[in-house]
Amino acid sequence: MRRAWLALLLVLLAAAASAEPPVLRIAVLQVEAQDRLTQRLLLLAGSRPSWQAVRPQELRAATSAVGLNLEACGDACAREIGRAAAADLVVEGRFDAGGPSIAVRILETRAGRHVAGGTLSAADLAGLESALEASLPAWLAAAASSVERAPAAAPALERPAAAACTDAEVQAAIETEAVTRARVTQGLRVAALQILAPKLSEPEKKALPLDPLSDKVRSAVGEHVRGVKLMTKEEIVELVTLNIKDAEKCSDEICERDIGRATGAEFVLSGRVERARDVFQLSLVLQQPQAKDAFVVATELAQGKDFGELYANLGPAVNKIVGALNTEIDSRVRAERERKRLEAVQACNKRKEEATALARSKMQVAADAPKRAFRRKVGWGVLIAAGAGALFVSYGAVNGLSLNDKVKRGGYATPEELNEAVQEGQSFNKVVRVVAIVTGAAALTGLGFILLSQDPKEESPRASLELLPGAVVARGRF
Repeated sequence: MRRAWLALLLVLLAAAASAEPPVLRIAVLQVEAQDRLTQRLLLLAGSRPSWQAVRPQELRAATSAVGLNLEACGDACAREIGRAAAADLVVEGRFDAGGPSIAVRILETRAGRHVAGGTLSAADLAGLESALEASLPAWLAAAASSVERAPAAAPALERPAAAACTDAEVQAAIETEAVTRARVTQGLRVAALQILAPKLSEPEKKALPLDPLSDKVRSAVGEHVRGVKLMTKEEIVELVTLNIKDAEKCSDEICERDIGRATGAEFVLSGRVERARDVFQLSLVLQQPQAKDAFVVATELAQGKDFGELYANLGPAVNKIVGALNTEIDSRVRAERERKRLEAVQACNKRKEEATALARSKMQVAADAPKRAFRRKVGWGVLIAAGAGALFVSYGAVNGLSLNDKVKRGGYATPEELNEAVQEGQSFNKVVRVVAIVTGAAALTGLGFILLSQDPKEESPRASLELLPGAVVARGRF
């Protein structure tokens, strides 16, 4: 029975020994242009069981989260990086190729003060590594004694705020104005209808031929309105004949809108000639018939006493109509560019917010790393204790089997000895059952501590497609 209690005491001592305090976390900054010396410093920073060197990827995540540079870091910068990485000490080395030599400074992150360090010189890099192996552990041991054992301050998660997108970033993400104009005007059709004169008498119509006037209007639209499709007379006649009966009798704005809808044109330019006292007046009307509420975009008037004067005065009126048409198209281009700009701003802000959220997540992971390491260590300690308990249970099972064999063989001389052995065996079995239950619970607990305290794996960027002017860009890791 005494052996059972002794074994149980050993199990409890093993469990207590596993709950050690957290190790000292040491962050090693990159030595400028010296990866070899940086790796040596990292190895020495984790050379003792009670020291833990912050992993390079963990340190990079912390530095990117606070927007600092590992290779160009002063005292304040080193302190911020150390706090972001939840490190107790920060080791900073400055290499001088002239010696060569290296100046090592060890910073205590909570107080922000230098606690150890010195300058080492040698004939070559191999000599510097040997000097570091001889001096750095002693410096770290001296620095460890001055570390305030309170947990390092957690990084402020609001520190990396999402930066607003700049105009340059937005402009780089949207298409050029020429591309936008080409896209807006693509498929945009303008129908310049035949000029009509329904109220003129036959002699007046003979004195005032309408075809040259219509051709001049079409020529001006085709020359000065770029990017749109100017429908030909044949296309207009064919579509109107198919869709509108008695189109040749059409003489008002409503009917002209119907013609415009029949042609599928976005803009319809029509004209009518009337007699006003001793002059002929040609009124030009630019309409937008496809709109939900069809409306007149612009109207202009040209007049002359005869055909020659009317033809000469038609130019300024047509130019104003063309200007109104270009202004309407320009407004659409501006509206489309503004829409694209807003989309680019939203996409840019979303990317920056995602990057900021990722940086905050990495900072939180870095801050929780010591806690996870401590929980894993406790878990392994509990598993070791559970293993000791399993050995004790195994010993109890073997001991019980041996007692049973001894009873079967008649190994006890008197009934009193047998009863004493039976009572001792029953007491021992109770202890074994209790230890077995505790061992099982401890094994599950230790396993849970280990599995639930693993460092999260960094997610690979998701693949995505992005449309840019004239190209399709695939982003991600393939």
